[in-house]
This record gives sequence, C-alpha cells and structure tokens, in this order.
Amino acid sequence: MSYKFIDAHFHLDGYKNHKTIYKLINTSQIYTLCVTNSPYIYIACKQNYIETKFVKFALGFHPRLIGKERFDEKGFEKLSENAKYIGEVGLDFSRNYVKTKNEQIRVFKKIINIAVKRNLLVSIHSVNATDELINIIKEYKLSKFILHWFKGTEEQINELSRLGAYFSVNPDQIKEKNILYIPKNRILVETDGPNNKLQKSIYSSSNIRQAYDVISQKLNIADLKQLCYKNFYELISN
Repeated sequence: MSYKFIDAHFHLDGYKNHKTIYKLINTSQIYTLCVTNSPYIYIACKQNYIETKFVKFALGFHPRLIGKERFDEKGFEKLSENAKYIGEVGLDFSRNYVKTKNEQIRVFKKIINIAVKRNLLVSIHSVNATDELINIIKEYKLSKFILHWFKGTEEQINELSRLGAYFSVNPDQIKEKNILYIPKNRILVETDGPNNKLQKSIYSSSNIRQAYDVISQKLNIADLKQLCYKNFYELISN
C-alpha cells in the first residue's frame, strides 16, 4: 500500500502564491485539509479552486472573528450542506479574546450542532478553553474532530481521546512537552502553513517531508507517515 503525506490543518488562502501552492499540493500528492477562517474565505476558495483528491476545503468561522463579524447561522448551515469538513472553528479565551467568551460559546455550540447533524469532521482551535470545550463535546456528542495545535494537560488529552479526539501537531510544537502525551493512534501531522516556520522559513508544501521528520524525531516514531495515514483513514471512516 502506498502511504501519502497528510497535512491535517493548512491555510491555502494565507499564501500570496496560493495558486503555486495549490498546484504543488496536487503534484506532490499531499492529502491536505485546507481550513478557512470565515464563510467568505471558504466561498472564495471554492469559487477559485476545484477540490481534488488531495485538496479539500473546510467551512470555518474562527473564534477570533467573534465581536468583529456577525455569525450568520442560516447561511453557515446552508453552506454546510455541500461541505464535508468544518474548520477552523472553536474557542479562544486568551487575554485578547476572552471578552467575547459567552458569544464564542453560543456560536461554537451552533456550529457543533450543525456538524453533528451532518456527521462532518471538525478541526478545532482551543486556547485556555478546554473545560468548556469538553462540556460542549459531551453535550452534543461530537465524535469526529481534530484538535489543532492543542496545548492541554496529559489528563485533558486522555479525556479528549476517550471522547474521540485526534490531535494534529506541527513542527513548532516540538518545543512543547504535552505532545508526548498524545496516544499514537490519535496523532496527525499538520503544518498550519503559513502560520509557522520550518528551519526559520515560512512553511511551504515542498517541505512536508522535513516537517514529518522533525515531528518523528521528537516523538521517536520511525513510521510517522504510515501511522498518520492510517489514523486519518480511521477517523474519516467513522
């Protein structure tokens, strides 16, 4: 069996040369989940690019938008009818965004309700919000989800794993001890490109092998490519 690289969290629209990156992903055959931060970006991506075997777009509404943009529940649900993935969505209670905490919770619950009804995979952003996140996952019985760049404790990782969580990790996370707590059968690799750096340069899809190598060394997993492929296949098969 031929195991391909998987990038579980990527922002195609974040690149100035996004057309070149799109072509590179396809020619390199990297299964890439291209998340979006708003429905407007999702619509633009779908209008400008054909979804292929290797490029998939996720419908998002980033929690940091709340308070700046109105969440159109009906519009979001309508768009979700033709979506297979939701993301980037979530909760961010860090210092600059905690003032919108209550509205974030309200919007996130509505999004998760839509995802559960349609059995859509969700890529979740969570900062300083793990307890509330766990409560919502339990309340709505969300079972298909990936936690992106998660910084929780070992206990929180274990509880979320029991609830069905997968965790996408990127090269910048090798500085964080908590990635060692992630169960091997729940690990995925993300690049979060272009929002982090690899070897002091903004990540490009041409460097996917190096990204895997960095994480593989940290986690001491020789067959990380094969492991992530199997994990992702297991996740989307649910």
